[in-house]
Amino acid sequence: MAAFNGGLNSPYEYYLDILGSWPGSIPPSFSWFVNIDFSSVNPLQQNLDKILSNLEPNRIGWNISKNTTKVLLDDKYQNAIDGLLGCVFARSALLPGEIIEFDRSNNLSYAGLQSPATINNRKSYEPLHLTFTETTASFIDLILRPWLVATSYYGLIARSPSSSKHIKARFIDVVQLAKTGQYSKMLPRKIYRFINCAPVGLNGTDLKFDPGHLDENQVQFIYDSYSILEANTSSLITSL
Repeated sequence: MAAFNGGLNSPYEYYLDILGSWPGSIPPSFSWFVNIDFSSVNPLQQNLDKILSNLEPNRIGWNISKNTTKVLLDDKYQNAIDGLLGCVFARSALLPGEIIEFDRSNNLSYAGLQSPATINNRKSYEPLHLTFTETTASFIDLILRPWLVATSYYGLIARSPSSSKHIKARFIDVVQLAKTGQYSKMLPRKIYRFINCAPVGLNGTDLKFDPGHLDENQVQFIYDSYSILEANTSSLITSL
């Protein structure tokens, strides 16, 4: 058996060199956060319990104080540590895929002939799924659920940003991070940006007598469009 040759020209050295470069390195999949622009969701900046009591049948009181809303939406829980933390209640994210629907119905049929595929259309956007952890001051039921209920009454039509019924978040960013070197802070490497978002689905809650059970709820968000931003990738490719 030939001895291992780990010289500079070996494939092993080349492979390690690729893994050590910014374009070829493997990012940690758990390094990400969600940033929701709540400032454009005007009902959340007002008196929620009054709004929902007026909207719901028989004026059912929700009893959500403005102070509770203010605290849960504060930067301490939504955008702390130099903007590199995001919503502390967000536990997981399921990002939408892309599908182009196609067919081969072009009237070409002969023996074993397979006619060429023709593009039909781009499939509609799938919802963005975000899962949130239940905490003592319930971000799920005191922010997300009222936001969803208000959305059902106000609808998803376009409104002026100054309208009291402007229900959509200007954007939701899912930011993925990467290491930039020993003792260096992590930087955003890629951002999924979803434009004009609103919640349209909230999974039910399964309460258990189980001290090891972590309560969490998945929320589905619709959006008008999305884009992918390369964040610091270009600058870090050229600088490293």
